[in-house]
Amino acid sequence: KIGKVEKYPIGFGKSIEVGSTKVDNVEVAIIANKETGLLGQNFFGKYDVTIKRDEIEFNEPLDK
Repeated sequence: KIGKVEKYPIGFGKSIEVGSTKVDNVEVAIIANKETGLLGQNFFGKYDVTIKRDEIEFNEPLDK
């Protein structure tokens, strides 16, 4: 449903790894549907992200 707001319990994951990109101690929402996964700004915000047709690139920010 568009515009619907839902609340979920929050926890911390020791780490999340996508390919060779890893973020430690990341806040996560705990959702009962085990087939749902969504990476948010708390993961993507640590990198310069380039989205291409067939791949997503994670690069260390130049202004780090």
